[in-house]
Amino acid sequence: MVFEYTGDGCSVPKDITSVLFNERLQKIGDRAFFKCRSLESIMLPSTVTEIGIDAFKCCSNLREVTFNDGLQKIQCTAFYKCTLLRNIKLPSTLVEIGYNAFNGCRNLKEVILNDGLKKIEGGAFHDCSSLENVKLPSTVTDIGQNAFGSSRRLSEVTLNEGLQKIRVQSFYHCSSLKSITLPSTVTEIGDNAFNRCSNLREVTFNEGLQKIGDYAFSNCLSLESIKLPSTVVEIGENAFHSCYNLREVTFNEGLEKIGDGAFGATSLHFTIANH
Repeated sequence: MVFEYTGDGCSVPKDITSVLFNERLQKIGDRAFFKCRSLESIMLPSTVTEIGIDAFKCCSNLREVTFNDGLQKIQCTAFYKCTLLRNIKLPSTLVEIGYNAFNGCRNLKEVILNDGLKKIEGGAFHDCSSLENVKLPSTVTDIGQNAFGSSRRLSEVTLNEGLQKIRVQSFYHCSSLKSITLPSTVTEIGDNAFNRCSNLREVTFNEGLQKIGDYAFSNCLSLESIKLPSTVVEIGENAFHSCYNLREVTFNEGLEKIGDGAFGATSLHFTIANH
C-alpha cells in the first residue's frame, strides 16, 4: 500500500509499504509512522528540516532511509528499534541527533556523519550491535551519555579536534574497540566512558585532558600501558580498576588527585616522568 503523506495531522494506515511525501513538507510529525511494520523504505524531500519524536519508531521492516540536504534535526527515538535498517548517510545540514534516535537498530552496520553535526545526544546509537566504525566530524563538540554504549562490534572510532567532552558511558561495553586517540580539545572523560571495553589495547591521551571520571576505563582487560599528560589533574575512583594486564603507568607533574581504587586489581608498575 502506497500512502501520500502531507502532514497536517493526517492519519497514517499501519499497513503502508511505501510513502509519497509532499514536496513542500517541512516536518515529519511526532509518531507519524509509529509501528508501521510493513514500511520498507522512505526518501525524505529536501524541504524537511525536522523528523519528530517517535516518527518511525518500531518500523521493524524499514530497510532504507534516504536523507537529503535540508534536514537539521532528528528528534528523540525517531528511528528507535528499526531493526532491519542497515546503513545511513546523514546530510551536512544536520545539526543534532536526539536522544535514543537510532537506539536498538541492531543491523545498522554503517553510519556516515558529515561536518555540520554539532551534538549527538544520549543513547543515540546505543545497542547498535552491528555498527563497526564511526568517524565523528570536527564540528561535534559533545558526545552524550551512552551514545554508542553496547555497540559490541564497534572496532574503530575516530575522534576529531573540536570534541570537548566524552560523557558518562559514551562507549560503555564496546567490547571490540581496540584503540582510541583522544584529541587535545577533550578536557573530561566521563564516568564509565570506556568501561568494559575488553579489547581496548591502546589509549593515546593528549595534552588538554584534565579529568578522568570514575570507572572510566575499568575492566579494559587488554590495556597494558598508559601515559598520562601533564594537564590531568584528577583520576576518579576505580578509573582503571580491574585492568588486570595494566603493567605500566606514566604520570606527569600536575596530577593532584587519585581516587580510591583507581588502579586496583592491576599488574601495575608506576613511572614518574621527569621534566
